[in-house]
Amino acid sequence: MSAKSRRSLSLRTLKKQCKEVALKEQERALILSSPSPEATLASAILCRSLQRVQKLYHVSFCDVVVDTSSIATLRNTYPNHQMFIVGSLVYGKKKLSKKGGHPLLIGSETTSSSDVPCIGDFSSVSPSAYTYSREHLSANDLELQTAAAGVLIEDNPKEHRSKASIETVELAEEKGLLSGRKGAKLFGASFLPLNEILQYSIHPYLQGISGNSQSCEKILDDADIPLTKRGSSLTELSKEESKRLNEQLVQNDLRFNNPTIHSAFGEDYVFPHESESSPLRFLSAMRSLGDTAWARHELGFSTGVWIGDRSRMMEDLVLNHKTHCEAVISGMKRVKDILEIVESDNTLYLTHESPLTKDIANQVLADISRIAYEIGIADTGKYLVLHSDTCVSVSWNQKQIDVMTVVMKFIEAGFNVASTSSHSIEVERTSRDDYEKILSYLDSLELKSAR
Repeated sequence: MSAKSRRSLSLRTLKKQCKEVALKEQERALILSSPSPEATLASAILCRSLQRVQKLYHVSFCDVVVDTSSIATLRNTYPNHQMFIVGSLVYGKKKLSKKGGHPLLIGSETTSSSDVPCIGDFSSVSPSAYTYSREHLSANDLELQTAAAGVLIEDNPKEHRSKASIETVELAEEKGLLSGRKGAKLFGASFLPLNEILQYSIHPYLQGISGNSQSCEKILDDADIPLTKRGSSLTELSKEESKRLNEQLVQNDLRFNNPTIHSAFGEDYVFPHESESSPLRFLSAMRSLGDTAWARHELGFSTGVWIGDRSRMMEDLVLNHKTHCEAVISGMKRVKDILEIVESDNTLYLTHESPLTKDIANQVLADISRIAYEIGIADTGKYLVLHSDTCVSVSWNQKQIDVMTVVMKFIEAGFNVASTSSHSIEVERTSRDDYEKILSYLDSLELKSAR
């Protein structure tokens, strides 16, 4: 489907598509979700709507691309279940059996010309889930809010969104389910103490501050933040206090060659029906939590929270994110100390003699690479490769090529690969030869504009 066709897709079109499919009266549901935050939010819409009509369901996760053989295996494991495939590209030579009914693609696409029923496409993942739920299950304003969050969490400019996505956000705004907000977008702004907000920041990475408690306290001192407010959240500061703190953060960042503080400020969205101290109060925090769950392959936590768990699972999700931030910051310090970049046509990589290994977990390599691009120690026009003993992390500057294309290319080349973000993958590595093969293959895979 062309970019123009995607952008013209409207809620009315989705509604027409929904008329062609429906869940049978006694049927259970099997939801197979892509790891992207928009897809897990879309899956949560389906789950809540199924609960409301007292339908049983099971949620499983796949990568951004999923082969028909894996789908067939799941269908055999869960007979008498209507399968929903959410936000993934379906590929493979094996045709999907019509026995028991075709799976239903929600905001997904397929490389084959099969007659598998589809609601929407990649440009409308959460609006497609919302429209199906509204037409065939029981969707209310909470599902609409979640659908709007799914659109906005992709962080695409409005002119690149589908008509259905734009309509979904506008409808949510009209109903007062979300509102725009300008200011700091640091994780934890509504619920973490000031020191922790600064110390755990990796979106963006605050140079000289992230991971350094003494620098965090100095910034607060220089901003003249009273000691009595150091345990407060950012949103509890007065306008004047916020202004002083922002000025200090900007002054600190200007000391470095590649300032990143600009991405800590700007347009955000507020969800008024979430409590003021909720981790899901701001869209920016939801994006951070969703991205971390993807990188750590802990999608059950994020999806559970999107569905509605606001107690134990929410606590675990936030704790895992903070643990992840600590590991990323620690790894970032080490990378800057040992970085020995070797350059080829399309790739920057650490020499084999300087692996990260040992103390740095695989799941933090993608964020370390993202930060390396942001602070200017990696060329944004090339892939960046970091590796541990068991995997190779391949990253690229955002928007240059979509992750589905990269994953498919690596699968076709015979690699065992999984996405870790919208701009990174991890490739299994069992030997030095594997590492060399990956580097060689990247030299033939040119970076280009995302489709």
